[in-house]
Amino acid sequence: MEAKRNCPLCEEEMGVIQDAIFHCGRCQISMPISTEEGGVKTNPPLLQQALNFAKSTAKHVRNGMKKVSPDTLRKRLEICRNCDRLNKDRCSECGCFVSVKAAWQSEDCPLNKWGSEINRVNLGRKPGKSGCGSCRKKRQKLD
Repeated sequence: MEAKRNCPLCEEEMGVIQDAIFHCGRCQISMPISTEEGGVKTNPPLLQQALNFAKSTAKHVRNGMKKVSPDTLRKRLEICRNCDRLNKDRCSECGCFVSVKAAWQSEDCPLNKWGSEINRVNLGRKPGKSGCGSCRKKRQKLD
């Protein structure tokens, strides 16, 4: 069954491009076919993708821009390749490029299929100290 949609501006029936995009020839607007409308996986709205990317980049920079080992990267990408939310090279859950996100040590899968490695590595704190200092509470020695 072919997906159909009327243009939100002129109300004319929109055409379908590449089996994934509605396009109105009159208004020259395009919109992705949603999962419900054609079985095509779509990414989150652009603004949400930008916010997700900004958060991920900030975490990556705070972590010293560290990358995972080649073995960990291979395992993460294999998990992503077998995920039903993979849309070409992008995760349709968060909108990220999986080849980039999987390489960053600070990142985790939005579906919890693989996790961040930052809890298992030294984040630049002095040995024997805990806390990040952002809450301005006195750091305490670990036993």
